[in-house]
Amino acid sequence: MELKIIKKAYKVRDPKSYFNSLDTNYYHNPDGDAHWEYVFAETREKAKLMCSDFDDYINIVAKRVKSNDIVLFEGREVRRGRIVEDIKRRNELAKRVASILRFPEYELFYVQSGYAGDIILWWGLNSCGHTTDITKAGIYTRDYVIKYLLAGKDNEKIWPASHIKQHITQCINSEHLDYNFKS
Repeated sequence: MELKIIKKAYKVRDPKSYFNSLDTNYYHNPDGDAHWEYVFAETREKAKLMCSDFDDYINIVAKRVKSNDIVLFEGREVRRGRIVEDIKRRNELAKRVASILRFPEYELFYVQSGYAGDIILWWGLNSCGHTTDITKAGIYTRDYVIKYLLAGKDNEKIWPASHIKQHITQCINSEHLDYNFKS
């Protein structure tokens, strides 16, 4: 995939203290390493010059970091390394949508948003709140959960209601019992 480079990124060793984080040609090292900074420059030599006096130019180390370039992707400026993450997320999303589409259109779904201890936490009725009580959990259409996933809210687990209903059990949690009543 050929991308238009907007700004080339370089990793520069031992920059001077006059690096100004407000200048758009510099940005803070996301790794927090105080000995390196990232610089946007047209060439490696210009990156070195941006952080050196003439006397120490030869001692400055500048390495090209293509993954941090700012490139034009789908009409917007993004960090090149972010494109790979976006494509992976899209592919994973496509797989999830395909797995939901394999069910008949009339299939309904529960949406799991995590756990409360080792008990599953479900979306509540009408997407309002959360519950561990399956009888108070919302049941959603295939179209609804696909629209939800496509809106970028793809961290929840989608379960076919037919599968969940096969595994519902009733039990008493002994932690909630008042043992003063036992005989």
